[in-house]
Amino acid sequence: MNKPPSSSRRLLRLAGWILGLALVWCGIIAGRIVYYGNHDEVAKADVIIILGAAVRKGEASPAFAGRIRHAIDLHKRGFAQKLIFTGGLGHDGKIPESEVGRQIALREGIDDRDILIESKSTKTWENFVEAARLMREHGLHNAIIVSDPYHLHRARTMAADAGITAVTSPTPHTAFRTWRTKVPFLLNELRLFHSHLIYRAMDRR
Repeated sequence: MNKPPSSSRRLLRLAGWILGLALVWCGIIAGRIVYYGNHDEVAKADVIIILGAAVRKGEASPAFAGRIRHAIDLHKRGFAQKLIFTGGLGHDGKIPESEVGRQIALREGIDDRDILIESKSTKTWENFVEAARLMREHGLHNAIIVSDPYHLHRARTMAADAGITAVTSPTPHTAFRTWRTKVPFLLNELRLFHSHLIYRAMDRR
């Protein structure tokens, strides 16, 4: 007769199933991150939300500059009348990310009346909380989210959680062009996406 599996074997088997399911789940999420990073949903909207990124010595980092450039291009092509620049003080603590974005947009000929900024947020979730507040205050109903490609799956989820109806448009001017930079970005997005799911679950308890 076959002996029933010991408790340790059952636990190992269960752990194997859990690990397998976790890997499948992470593979699905990674696939969605890559999909939204390669899929431009751009359509006419009330506003373009530009997610903040690093500012160094008062100048936009390559990642932030790429986002700003793409947003300004969409604005000039008539996809949205308004721009919302998000982001408060970064690590250098000298000027808010959103103000840097505003200054660049003004230099590119964007009317100051078409630019909205928030300078409180320090992370992506706060970007959307503050952007949602500005949208309510100005009667704006839908948005185009602009960021680096692999950022957009998490951004889309957070926008929905903040009550924003939005499509996404990845910047073609991203600073993350090689697999050497893309893979760490992807892995970090997997981590941050699941952190947001945990935060959302805890917040709704």
